[in-house]
Amino acid sequence: MKLFKKLFLHSPMHYGIALVSCIAFTICYIALRNFAFIHLPDGIKTAGLVIALIGLLLLCVFYGTFDTFGYAFSTFRKKDKRKYEDLVAYSKIKASERKLKELFFMPYITTGLLILVVGIITGLFIMPLPNLDAVKNLSVEVVDGEIELTFDRNELANNGYTVYYSENVITDNEEDLPETFSILVEQPTSNTVKVKIKVDDINKSYIFSVCCNHVEGSYNGSNYQEIIYSPNK
Repeated sequence: MKLFKKLFLHSPMHYGIALVSCIAFTICYIALRNFAFIHLPDGIKTAGLVIALIGLLLLCVFYGTFDTFGYAFSTFRKKDKRKYEDLVAYSKIKASERKLKELFFMPYITTGLLILVVGIITGLFIMPLPNLDAVKNLSVEVVDGEIELTFDRNELANNGYTVYYSENVITDNEEDLPETFSILVEQPTSNTVKVKIKVDDINKSYIFSVCCNHVEGSYNGSNYQEIIYSPNK
Protein backbone atom coordinates (compact mmCIF):
# COMPACT_ATOMS: atom_id res chain seq x y z
CA MET A 1 0.00 0.00 0.00
CA LYS A 2 2.89 2.32 0.79
CA LEU A 3 4.42 1.67 -2.64
CA PHE A 4 1.03 2.15 -4.33
CA LYS A 5 0.59 5.46 -2.55
CA LYS A 6 4.09 6.57 -3.52
CA LEU A 7 3.46 5.72 -7.16
CA PHE A 8 -0.11 6.90 -7.69
CA LEU A 9 -1.73 8.70 -4.74
CA HIS A 10 -0.05 12.08 -4.98
CA SER A 11 0.26 15.19 -7.15
CA PRO A 12 -3.44 15.94 -7.81
CA MET A 13 -2.39 19.05 -9.73
CA HIS A 14 -0.40 16.94 -12.20
CA TYR A 15 -3.33 14.55 -12.62
CA GLY A 16 -5.52 17.55 -13.38
CA ILE A 17 -3.03 18.94 -15.90
CA ALA A 18 -2.74 15.54 -17.62
CA LEU A 19 -6.51 15.06 -17.82
CA VAL A 20 -7.21 18.59 -19.10
CA SER A 21 -4.41 18.18 -21.66
CA CYS A 22 -5.96 14.93 -22.91
CA ILE A 23 -9.38 16.56 -23.27
CA ALA A 24 -7.94 19.61 -25.05
CA PHE A 25 -5.87 17.45 -27.41
CA THR A 26 -8.88 15.27 -28.24
CA ILE A 27 -11.04 18.34 -29.01
CA CYS A 28 -8.31 19.77 -31.27
CA TYR A 29 -7.94 16.42 -33.04
CA ILE A 30 -11.63 16.09 -33.95
CA ALA A 31 -11.92 19.83 -34.66
CA LEU A 32 -9.33 19.41 -37.42
CA ARG A 33 -11.63 16.74 -38.84
CA ASN A 34 -14.78 18.89 -38.80
CA PHE A 35 -15.98 17.37 -35.52
CA ALA A 36 -16.84 14.07 -37.20
CA PHE A 37 -17.80 11.74 -34.33
CA ILE A 38 -16.23 8.80 -36.13
CA HIS A 39 -12.77 10.24 -35.33
CA LEU A 40 -13.39 10.43 -31.57
CA PRO A 41 -11.70 7.09 -30.69
CA ASP A 42 -8.59 8.02 -32.68
CA GLY A 43 -8.51 11.43 -30.97
CA ILE A 44 -8.75 9.85 -27.51
CA LYS A 45 -6.08 7.25 -28.28
CA THR A 46 -3.71 9.83 -29.75
CA ALA A 47 -4.18 12.15 -26.75
CA GLY A 48 -3.51 9.31 -24.31
CA LEU A 49 -0.41 8.21 -26.18
CA VAL A 50 1.01 11.75 -26.32
CA ILE A 51 0.48 12.35 -22.58
CA ALA A 52 1.99 8.95 -21.72
CA LEU A 53 5.06 9.76 -23.83
CA ILE A 54 5.38 13.12 -22.08
CA GLY A 55 5.27 11.21 -18.79
CA LEU A 56 8.09 8.94 -19.96
CA LEU A 57 10.13 11.98 -20.95
CA LEU A 58 9.58 13.47 -17.48
CA LEU A 59 10.66 10.12 -15.99
CA CYS A 60 13.94 10.40 -17.89
CA VAL A 61 14.39 13.94 -16.59
CA PHE A 62 13.59 12.86 -13.02
CA TYR A 63 16.16 10.07 -12.98
CA GLY A 64 18.99 12.17 -14.33
CA THR A 65 19.13 11.32 -18.01
CA PHE A 66 19.84 14.96 -18.78
CA ASP A 67 22.03 15.73 -15.74
CA THR A 68 25.02 16.19 -18.00
CA PHE A 69 23.26 19.03 -19.81
CA GLY A 70 22.12 20.57 -16.51
CA TYR A 71 25.66 20.57 -15.21
CA ALA A 72 26.98 21.97 -18.50
CA PHE A 73 24.63 24.97 -18.20
CA SER A 74 25.70 25.51 -14.58
CA THR A 75 29.33 25.91 -15.67
CA PHE A 76 28.44 29.10 -17.53
CA ARG A 77 28.59 30.91 -14.20
CA LYS A 78 31.79 32.27 -12.76
CA LYS A 79 33.80 29.77 -10.72
CA ASP A 80 33.23 31.54 -7.43
CA LYS A 81 29.44 31.43 -7.99
CA ARG A 82 29.17 27.77 -9.02
CA LYS A 83 27.24 25.47 -6.68
CA TYR A 84 28.89 22.27 -7.87
CA GLU A 85 32.55 21.27 -8.03
CA ASP A 86 32.15 18.79 -10.88
CA LEU A 87 29.65 16.51 -12.62
CA VAL A 88 29.97 13.80 -9.97
CA ALA A 89 29.09 16.24 -7.19
CA TYR A 90 26.22 17.62 -9.28
CA SER A 91 24.79 14.12 -9.85
CA LYS A 92 25.05 13.17 -6.15
CA ILE A 93 23.25 16.33 -5.02
CA LYS A 94 20.49 15.86 -7.60
CA ALA A 95 20.08 12.20 -6.62
CA SER A 96 19.65 13.12 -2.95
CA GLU A 97 17.12 15.82 -3.88
CA ARG A 98 15.09 13.33 -5.94
CA LYS A 99 14.60 11.06 -2.92
CA LEU A 100 12.59 13.84 -1.28
CA LYS A 101 10.49 14.65 -4.34
CA GLU A 102 7.21 13.13 -5.44
CA LEU A 103 7.20 11.04 -8.61
CA PHE A 104 5.56 13.85 -10.60
CA PHE A 105 5.86 11.92 -13.87
CA MET A 106 3.54 9.11 -12.77
CA PRO A 107 0.26 11.09 -13.14
CA TYR A 108 1.08 11.68 -16.82
CA ILE A 109 2.00 8.06 -17.53
CA THR A 110 -1.00 6.73 -15.57
CA THR A 111 -3.51 9.17 -17.07
CA GLY A 112 -2.12 8.71 -20.58
CA LEU A 113 -2.36 4.92 -20.44
CA LEU A 114 -5.88 5.01 -18.97
CA ILE A 115 -7.04 7.43 -21.66
CA LEU A 116 -5.43 5.21 -24.31
CA VAL A 117 -7.43 2.23 -23.01
CA VAL A 118 -10.62 4.35 -23.01
CA GLY A 119 -9.94 5.23 -26.65
CA ILE A 120 -9.47 1.58 -27.60
CA ILE A 121 -12.70 0.58 -25.83
CA THR A 122 -14.60 3.50 -27.40
CA GLY A 123 -13.45 2.36 -30.82
CA LEU A 124 -15.16 -0.99 -30.28
CA PHE A 125 -18.55 0.70 -30.07
CA ILE A 126 -18.23 3.14 -32.97
CA MET A 127 -18.77 1.53 -36.34
CA PRO A 128 -16.54 2.61 -39.24
CA LEU A 129 -18.08 4.71 -41.99
CA PRO A 130 -19.68 2.77 -44.86
CA ASN A 131 -18.20 3.00 -48.35
CA LEU A 132 -20.10 4.70 -51.12
CA ASP A 133 -21.16 2.45 -54.00
CA ALA A 134 -18.87 2.53 -57.02
CA VAL A 135 -20.10 4.48 -60.04
CA LYS A 136 -22.39 2.54 -62.37
CA ASN A 137 -22.84 2.37 -66.14
CA LEU A 138 -19.46 3.95 -66.86
CA SER A 139 -18.94 4.50 -70.59
CA VAL A 140 -16.52 6.40 -72.83
CA GLU A 141 -16.85 7.92 -76.29
CA VAL A 142 -15.48 10.72 -78.45
CA VAL A 143 -17.61 13.86 -78.73
CA ASP A 144 -16.44 16.85 -80.81
CA GLY A 145 -12.82 15.71 -80.68
CA GLU A 146 -12.82 15.23 -76.91
CA ILE A 147 -13.22 12.13 -74.76
CA GLU A 148 -16.47 12.09 -72.80
CA LEU A 149 -17.04 9.89 -69.78
CA THR A 150 -20.60 9.15 -68.75
CA PHE A 151 -21.87 7.40 -65.62
CA ASP A 152 -24.89 7.35 -63.33
CA ARG A 153 -25.16 9.95 -60.59
CA ASN A 154 -24.72 8.58 -57.04
CA GLU A 155 -27.22 10.48 -54.90
CA LEU A 156 -25.06 10.06 -51.78
CA ALA A 157 -21.86 11.39 -53.38
CA ASN A 158 -22.37 14.94 -52.18
CA ASN A 159 -18.66 15.65 -52.38
CA GLY A 160 -18.50 14.81 -56.07
CA TYR A 161 -16.19 12.47 -57.95
CA THR A 162 -12.55 12.18 -58.96
CA VAL A 163 -11.41 11.04 -62.40
CA TYR A 164 -7.83 9.81 -62.91
CA TYR A 165 -6.52 9.18 -66.40
CA SER A 166 -3.31 8.45 -68.25
CA GLU A 167 -2.13 6.91 -71.50
CA ASN A 168 -2.75 3.17 -71.54
CA VAL A 169 0.84 1.92 -71.67
CA ILE A 170 1.88 -1.58 -70.61
CA THR A 171 5.44 -1.64 -69.26
CA ASP A 172 7.44 -3.15 -66.42
CA ASN A 173 9.71 -0.11 -66.19
CA GLU A 174 8.33 2.53 -63.80
CA GLU A 175 10.31 5.25 -65.58
CA ASP A 176 8.35 4.58 -68.76
CA LEU A 177 4.97 4.97 -67.06
CA PRO A 178 3.03 7.99 -68.39
CA GLU A 179 1.94 10.88 -66.19
CA THR A 180 -1.39 10.50 -64.40
CA PHE A 181 -3.83 13.42 -64.35
CA SER A 182 -6.84 13.99 -62.11
CA ILE A 183 -10.08 15.95 -62.41
CA LEU A 184 -12.49 16.84 -59.62
CA VAL A 185 -16.11 16.62 -60.71
CA GLU A 186 -18.93 18.29 -58.79
CA GLN A 187 -22.20 16.52 -58.06
CA PRO A 188 -24.62 17.46 -60.86
CA THR A 189 -28.37 17.93 -60.54
CA SER A 190 -29.09 15.61 -63.45
CA ASN A 191 -29.20 11.82 -63.14
CA THR A 192 -26.21 11.39 -65.45
CA VAL A 193 -22.69 12.67 -64.88
CA LYS A 194 -20.81 13.75 -68.00
CA VAL A 195 -17.11 14.64 -67.98
CA LYS A 196 -15.35 15.98 -71.07
CA ILE A 197 -11.59 15.51 -71.19
CA LYS A 198 -9.29 17.06 -73.77
CA VAL A 199 -6.30 14.78 -74.37
CA ASP A 200 -3.12 15.47 -76.33
CA ASP A 201 -3.72 12.80 -78.95
CA ILE A 202 -7.17 11.32 -79.54
CA ASN A 203 -5.57 8.49 -81.53
CA LYS A 204 -3.88 7.03 -78.44
CA SER A 205 -5.37 4.65 -75.90
CA TYR A 206 -6.21 5.97 -72.43
CA ILE A 207 -7.27 4.39 -69.15
CA PHE A 208 -9.73 6.14 -66.85
CA SER A 209 -10.49 5.46 -63.18
CA VAL A 210 -13.49 7.04 -61.48
CA CYS A 211 -14.46 7.07 -57.81
CA CYS A 212 -16.94 8.84 -55.53
CA ASN A 213 -15.18 11.16 -53.08
CA HIS A 214 -15.60 10.57 -49.35
CA VAL A 215 -18.23 12.59 -47.52
CA GLU A 216 -16.77 13.80 -44.22
CA GLY A 217 -18.46 12.17 -41.26
CA SER A 218 -20.90 10.15 -43.41
CA TYR A 219 -19.26 7.94 -46.03
CA ASN A 220 -15.85 6.74 -47.16
CA GLY A 221 -15.00 7.05 -50.82
CA SER A 222 -16.01 4.31 -53.23
CA ASN A 223 -13.88 1.76 -55.03
CA TYR A 224 -12.52 2.75 -58.44
CA GLN A 225 -14.26 1.85 -61.65
CA GLU A 226 -11.94 1.61 -64.66
CA ILE A 227 -12.59 1.87 -68.36
CA ILE A 228 -10.20 1.94 -71.32
CA TYR A 229 -10.61 4.15 -74.34
CA SER A 230 -9.20 2.63 -77.50
CA PRO A 231 -9.30 4.57 -80.80
CA ASN A 232 -9.57 1.29 -82.74
CA LYS A 233 -12.95 0.42 -81.22
